Amino acid sequence: WSRSSAAITPDTAPGAPSSVSVSDPQDGSLTVSWGPIANDGSKLTRIYITFGAQTVQAGPGDTSKRITGLDNNQVYTFAVTAKNSYGLGPSAFGKGQSSGRPLSLNVDTPNPQDLVGATTQTSISWTLGSANGPTPVSYDVVRSDGKKICSGATARSCTDDSVTFDGTTYTYKVTATNATGGSAHATSQNSPAWRATGTPDGWGGWTAAPTGSDGRAEVSFTVPASRGSSSTVAVMDGASVLKSLGNLTGGVHTEALSGLTDGSSYSLRMRVCNEANRCSYSSTDPTTPFGPLSSPSVSGSASGTTVYGSATGNGNGASATLTLYIDGAAVKSDSGTGALSVSGNSGVGYSHTATIRAELTTGSTNPSRGNGGSASTTATTGPEPRTVAVSEGGSATGPDCAQGCRYVVITLAGFSGTNSCSISFEDSTGVTHANWRTVSLVGDGRHETGSFLGYYGHPVWAVCDGVASPRTTWTR
Repeated sequence: WSRSSAAITPDTAPGAPSSVSVSDPQDGSLTVSWGPIANDGSKLTRIYITFGAQTVQAGPGDTSKRITGLDNNQVYTFAVTAKNSYGLGPSAFGKGQSSGRPLSLNVDTPNPQDLVGATTQTSISWTLGSANGPTPVSYDVVRSDGKKICSGATARSCTDDSVTFDGTTYTYKVTATNATGGSAHATSQNSPAWRATGTPDGWGGWTAAPTGSDGRAEVSFTVPASRGSSSTVAVMDGASVLKSLGNLTGGVHTEALSGLTDGSSYSLRMRVCNEANRCSYSSTDPTTPFGPLSSPSVSGSASGTTVYGSATGNGNGASATLTLYIDGAAVKSDSGTGALSVSGNSGVGYSHTATIRAELTTGSTNPSRGNGGSASTTATTGPEPRTVAVSEGGSATGPDCAQGCRYVVITLAGFSGTNSCSISFEDSTGVTHANWRTVSLVGDGRHETGSFLGYYGHPVWAVCDGVASPRTTWTR
């Protein structure tokens, strides 16, 4: 027989860990822990943790191992295996995922759903590049004044249900937290600033009217809500700003407009704008300014038996009538809102002084105004001009009247007192008999002289106090 061998202890591989768990996920790392490992064989020499294509080692007495270099967006299966002198035992498994903060959170500019009215709903949306850890990612949204808008949302948008249009500037802070939870696994980003400015309300009733003073009008209005922090009001003429009134709100306002042109029509309307340059316009109220009436101007002249008058005036922006009177009788009128002009004449005879008067009266205006008054002048016609006329009178007989004769009739006009008249004629031989007879005649009228002629077909004329008559051809 041989000698006895040394004493031996039978060996066997260790058992699997009773459990494997994953905890404390951090950015790119986590802790893998395992429970007791049954071992009836030789002492443990190593613990192996395998994940993917990688294996790390732990000491035989360790119960956990911090694993680093992980991809936060990948779920890993960790196999924990014990080893003794005999060999490797079976593995136990656990799953886990490292976790950092969500990446690339970008918040869009808040988007109001409606710009009309006192309030609006505002949509806040955002994008996220990566959860950088387990999903789902939850989102909290808080407005800059502390109002909580959304909590634990999983969609990438949220609605602020009621924002008052008062011009306040807001930002919205979005916090993204991955499924790990906790501030270490959250990231926050503010939205761009957004001002709660809507569209001004519509205008109610308002008025525009002339004042009756030169180049002036007046507007009265109540400013509608601007739906912003500023309320800039202006009076418009069509599309042009006629007068900027600055920042006005609420209540009834009355504003004077000056520098207007009397008689010109202005398409007045009101405008209110807020800081977003959103504006509201009133209806249009056509307005024509006018001023008081001045006295007209009048002038006159005379020629022969006729008096002539003319006058000018101005309606100064509203209806007025200019009337010309001569000796109290209306001879011409002109109506209008601007320059007015009339002229006329009247026969009044010789040596007459006529009164020429112009009167300017207003039409209906609001506000009412007085008439422009009147202006007068005079014009005098000259005396009647003196005239002499010769004509045939009754038949006469005499020694030279074999063929018949007629008395010479002299008619005077414009004469007075006793007047010396010389009679001339031309005989059948063409000889002129100047101053053939001289007679004295008293006053105007028809005077049949005692002189008679029978040179028919030949001219006869007379000169009375230097006034000559036309030549009259003597007829039977």
